[in-house]
Parts: sequence; C-alpha cells; structure tokens
Amino acid sequence: MVWCFLLFLKSSKAASFLVTAVIGLMFVFGNVLIPVPKGGFLEKFSYIFPVKYSLDAWRKLTVLGYGLSDIYKEIVILTIFGIFCFYLSIFLMRVTQET
Repeated sequence: MVWCFLLFLKSSKAASFLVTAVIGLMFVFGNVLIPVPKGGFLEKFSYIFPVKYSLDAWRKLTVLGYGLSDIYKEIVILTIFGIFCFYLSIFLMRVTQET
C-alpha cells in the first residue's frame, strides 16, 4: 500500500505525510483505538480499511476461540486487498516511469 502513495508524489516528505495520514485514519476509523458506533456512517466507512478485517479475524481467533475456517471471509478480503494494491502499484510504477 505504501508503494501506491510513493509513486505519484514528487517528494519523500509528501509521501511520508500521506502515508502517516492514511495510517492514522485506519487506526481511528478502523475500530482499533476507538469503537465505531454500529449502524452509522462511520461503520460503513470503516469497511474500506483492511485493518478492520485483520482485527476482526484476530479477535475471533484469540478472544472468541474460533478456528481458521471461521475467518475465511476476512482472509479473502485481505487477500483481495493485497492483490489490488500489488497491481495498483505496478500500474502506477509503469505510468510514472514513462513520464
């Protein structure tokens, strides 16, 4: 995910600021530090962050005692997100290398 930000920005200072902002958003709205209220806009907004799914899977495994077969949805979503970021970074690398 970091590659996606680093490729289209001109300076490393701007890239580090953007990465810090995105990570901060993930921690605040991804149900990590502050519980997100159910049924509102923030709950729907938290679905775009992969940290929400990784924390849900971790909680199911450690706290609730579920098995790996019970977290297949989270694993699939995290895998799709990883593949998407991988191909997005390849695309952005090709676009920025040509200009």
